[in-house]
Amino acid sequence: MADIKWPIRGLKEAPKFNPEEPAELLRYIAQVEEIYEEKTPDKAAKKKGLCKYVPSVTEQEWMAFDTFDDEFYYEKFKEEVINSYPEAVMLEKGSLARLEQICRENQRIGPKDLKTLLNFKRTFTMECTLHSPLLSNRVQRTFTRPSQFQRTHWTACRTSNGIRRT
Repeated sequence: MADIKWPIRGLKEAPKFNPEEPAELLRYIAQVEEIYEEKTPDKAAKKKGLCKYVPSVTEQEWMAFDTFDDEFYYEKFKEEVINSYPEAVMLEKGSLARLEQICRENQRIGPKDLKTLLNFKRTFTMECTLHSPLLSNRVQRTFTRPSQFQRTHWTACRTSNGIRRT
């Protein structure tokens, strides 16, 4: 096993995870895994490395997981950590509830609010991509093709604002 040079906790280059922002967990894990990317640490070193840059309370929580024991592989431990944060799971796998939330939050977009419309399109498309096995092709085509998406949006805006086609 090659020696791993772990960045000192608190330095700018060191990975950071804030439990108040659980959606950032996947990025944090990727940053930690980049540190030993070329090395071959044992499973205990990988687990300790994943716990190294989190707040002490979070570190203790993670170390209390059954999969932190030596008998379990790192991948099982990582999976348990991710599954303990629903926001991270939703980002990784997608969620129909999140898709519905995106639609609810953006149902009043006006026809001149291009920035908000494009933000909605971007987040909706990402969520549809995560859900592609769950959504019908018709739903995906309706909302992810730019021309159809724009026509659908314009029709909805026109109807909600009482604008008639001339």
